[in-house]
Amino acid sequence: MSAGRDGSADVRAQAWQAELDWLFARQRFGVHPGLGRVQALLARLGDPQRSFRTVLVGGTNGKGSTAATLAAMLRAGDVRAGLFTSPHLTQFTERFMVDGQELPEEVVAAALACVRPQAEAVGASFFEIVTALGALLFAEAGVRVAVMEVGLGGRLDATNALDPVLSVVTNVGLDHTEFLGSTPQAIAAEKAGILRAGRPAVVGVGADVEPIFAATGADLWRLDDHLLGTRLLGWEGGQVTLRGPDGPVTLHTPLLGPHGARNAALAALAALRLDLPAQA
Repeated sequence: MSAGRDGSADVRAQAWQAELDWLFARQRFGVHPGLGRVQALLARLGDPQRSFRTVLVGGTNGKGSTAATLAAMLRAGDVRAGLFTSPHLTQFTERFMVDGQELPEEVVAAALACVRPQAEAVGASFFEIVTALGALLFAEAGVRVAVMEVGLGGRLDATNALDPVLSVVTNVGLDHTEFLGSTPQAIAAEKAGILRAGRPAVVGVGADVEPIFAATGADLWRLDDHLLGTRLLGWEGGQVTLRGPDGPVTLHTPLLGPHGARNAALAALAALRLDLPAQA
């Protein structure tokens, strides 16, 4: 019986590796910004993204830690949360977290097997497939809110095919200029594409590009308008105080340095916009 179990495990491992080999081979097609393919792929999967609320987190730096901190705050507020990040460090399943835990490899493998024929039918790219896979996994896991880290830029990034109830942009610098433009203003315009007119947004961007985000018509909160104070605590992280709807909110973060404190503050401001209690 032991040999049989080992044999079954080997078969599963080989099948999983075959799916990953197929997926990563899609990277050879390069980056092709646009939403048409991923929208078609999501539609073929039954538009799983409609079963949960989405928060998009973009920016040049800090979007990963901001997204992870926001997901932790959602969990603390008893909200079943999904977290989508990229790239992974050691294993592919790191990209899909539900309530702070990686989804089991067999769950991800089964979902990828469902996505594969639909992705091939529409000619989806690597990141488009991974984004749709995340949406399907989160729908199947019954998450209430999915925090999605934007891949490249924003306006034409695959994650922008999801319809966010809240958008977060950490900052704007010169990144991926071959795709996004050569000036902060051009890059800001791409990142502002994840905002929605009339919907909440939280940004930590500088005054030089803030008008670009304001022009989207989003219900905009600027971090610098709400950040009352920051206290750095060395290797213990930092403490930040925000102006919340019901008064000041003070929190501690293990994130290090001034950038870590700002990322935590952005996450907290986003959490307040999602009506989480200050305790969370």
